[in-house]
Amino acid sequence: MTDCGYVNRMIEKYDNNFSYTQNENTAYSNLKSYIHDWFNATYLSGYGYYNNSSLSIDIQLSGSRAKSTAIKGKSDLDIFVSINDNNNSNTLKEYYDSLYNYLKAKNIQIRKQNVSVGLKYYGCDIDVTPAKKVNSSSYQRYNDHNLWSNKHQQRMLTNIQKHIDMVKNSGIRKEIMLLKIWRENHKLDFPSIYIEQVSIDALANHNSYNLADNFLFMLKYLAENILDKRVVDPSNCNNIISDSLNQAEKLSIKNQAISSRAEQYWKDILW
Repeated sequence: MTDCGYVNRMIEKYDNNFSYTQNENTAYSNLKSYIHDWFNATYLSGYGYYNNSSLSIDIQLSGSRAKSTAIKGKSDLDIFVSINDNNNSNTLKEYYDSLYNYLKAKNIQIRKQNVSVGLKYYGCDIDVTPAKKVNSSSYQRYNDHNLWSNKHQQRMLTNIQKHIDMVKNSGIRKEIMLLKIWRENHKLDFPSIYIEQVSIDALANHNSYNLADNFLFMLKYLAENILDKRVVDPSNCNNIISDSLNQAEKLSIKNQAISSRAEQYWKDILW
């Protein structure tokens, strides 16, 4: 089997961008109802017949499926909860903690993560991310949101739709998937948003249009740059994506990249 044949077989093995299963559809439908119930009961119930027009939510699927880079073994669903709070009635942390506590009370297996809550529901791994919409009259900022970072105990501005468009238009969807597969195989802490941006940066001036060669170059790029390269959120220059990992976590990525490039057989790099 050729190098490209092998890595393409890995893509086929892990590809999770097909249509949603019945369990996934059921889980999404139920969780949408729960989230609407949470918001209405917690924040709108006191307004009686007249709804509080300054508060509203929009729930949508996002994440790797939306970017067509989803792999098996990670979250099956990514649910983005956009909270519109024109009067800044509640803090982002309050929304995050409140939603977590509400879903936990439903006896759903749940845990706090960095910017999302992770659920095990209907046999699916699901990430739910609450975010406050940035209120602005500027059309360009319509999709800007603040997320709550548990790791850093502060909010951070980002634009989910901009990330989706960036990845979908990058032309390196398969390379990003391979790096995610590599991360899972070697049990590395390497956030997907970090992988996406590093992949795009690595291949910006080096795209051979050979999937295997591109992947090996990305490993070389990681080995040489991961410790020191500053990776910035393209939708917010103050959100430093590379700060999401400490030096020890980055060193693990560097060492594994070096080790993988030294392997003689593809089966010891990706499996």
